[in-house]
Amino acid sequence: MSSLIIFKPNNNIGFSRGIDAYSTNPYLKEIGNKNLTYFKTGGFIDYITRDEACFNYEGEMPTFDSDKEALNWFNSHTKKFNILNNETNINSGLFWYSNDKKQFINVEKSFVKKELGLMEEEQYIWDTHLSFGEFGITKRIFDHRKISKLLVQNLDYFFHRNNLSLNNLNVIFAIHANTKNPHIHLAFWEKQRSLVYPNKSNLSFKKDGFIKISEFKKFAAVIEQKLLDEQKYEIYQNHVKELRDLKIDLRNLFKQDQEIKDLEHLAMRFNELRKPNALNYKTLNKEAKAVINEMIEMNIRTNPELENLFNDFINTKLIILNDSDGSIFMKEHKYEMIKKEESELWNGLGNAMIKKIKEGQLSKTENISLKNKNRNILILKKRMKTKKPFKTPFLSDKNHFNNEIEKIILKQRREALNKFLEFERLYEK
Repeated sequence: MSSLIIFKPNNNIGFSRGIDAYSTNPYLKEIGNKNLTYFKTGGFIDYITRDEACFNYEGEMPTFDSDKEALNWFNSHTKKFNILNNETNINSGLFWYSNDKKQFINVEKSFVKKELGLMEEEQYIWDTHLSFGEFGITKRIFDHRKISKLLVQNLDYFFHRNNLSLNNLNVIFAIHANTKNPHIHLAFWEKQRSLVYPNKSNLSFKKDGFIKISEFKKFAAVIEQKLLDEQKYEIYQNHVKELRDLKIDLRNLFKQDQEIKDLEHLAMRFNELRKPNALNYKTLNKEAKAVINEMIEMNIRTNPELENLFNDFINTKLIILNDSDGSIFMKEHKYEMIKKEESELWNGLGNAMIKKIKEGQLSKTENISLKNKNRNILILKKRMKTKKPFKTPFLSDKNHFNNEIEKIILKQRREALNKFLEFERLYEK
């Protein structure tokens, strides 16, 4: 499995500096004794925290205009650089995993050297070189906070695959900044015996120090993929925010738009189709909703600013939908999110259009007249059957209407009455 991130053991058999002092193989035993001394006397700690190599920076990492600028900044922040520049906020450059805090914390070298000195016989220690390369520069994987987060999120998976437990391990790392390839030195060893082997009644340390090189590579690939997924998720979230902002802008601008041209006939059609109890877009029947949708689209197409916003909304939606990356969960979330945003957009536009029909730019007289013409005709027909159909021309049922439109209704009935009386006079002649 190839990866831009490389776990680099210091030999070719997959683990680094396993302590083989007890090995029956003379060659391995010699190496084991040498390595045991190197770790237990603190030589390893001195090497990974040396001033000219160890990265040391406590502040927030600045932003950079280029990868080259970022790398130059990284290379210039070694412990030696800080000492030469009289920096007072300097730490040991050594980080230790705290089981209590579930994160890496800065510790003094003396503390770790003491812990290493307590290692028992038949106990392994693993150390490795994790290089982030160009990928690390691009992703700005420099400071201990970002690296700590990556390790905490992923180490447990790696250890579990290799019959180890993060809760029973001492884990340390230091960052090296004296190179064009940002990397860390990582080491870990068991705290106590915890494994049971066949034909053994007592707990044991892990007997096999061998960890396949493929396991290191797989772990590196997992970290890389998670970093890429984080980037994709960040891009996705930016698109979602853009979509929601466009939705809000569209609704607000649509409400403010005072121009409704050539839509009166559709408003009349809407009033014919709408059920009396349908007070908002969501509760409209299919036919009435189709008329409102047509009015919305016509309104948008006659306003360049609205049309541009609407087109941006559609384009952003398509960008999100056409992105094939991501898990099945992400894809499902995508479709549900877009469905929700579109529904909220059309509900907002629909309710704004209904409000315009009721209160806004369309003539109230026209809206009401359509509703009442048929009513007036029915009234006239009923009265025609009586001897004096217009003895009480304005009718007591006028009170069934709202006060604000009462004059319009009365005017309509007067007009109808006058026309009928005129017709009646002509007929009597």
